[in-house]
Amino acid sequence: PGPHHYTSSIDAALTLVPEGEPIALMSVKDIFHAGVGDRDGEAKWYAAASTPALALCAASLRALSEGVGG
Repeated sequence: PGPHHYTSSIDAALTLVPEGEPIALMSVKDIFHAGVGDRDGEAKWYAAASTPALALCAASLRALSEGVGG
C-alpha cells in the first residue's frame, strides 16, 4: 500500500485518533474545527483548519504528542 494521506483524507486522518477517544467535527464559515477527547463536555485537544482532515489530523497529533493512545 502507498502512503497514508492524513492531511487530505478524512478516512486516513481518523486512523490517527487515539483509540477510544471521542471526536467532534464542525465547520463555521469555511473553517473546520476538530476536537479529540472529552474534558467535562469540551475537547481536550482542539484544532481549526481549512479542511476537516487537516483539523482532525492536528487535533489527533496533539493528543498523541501527550502520550495518549501511543
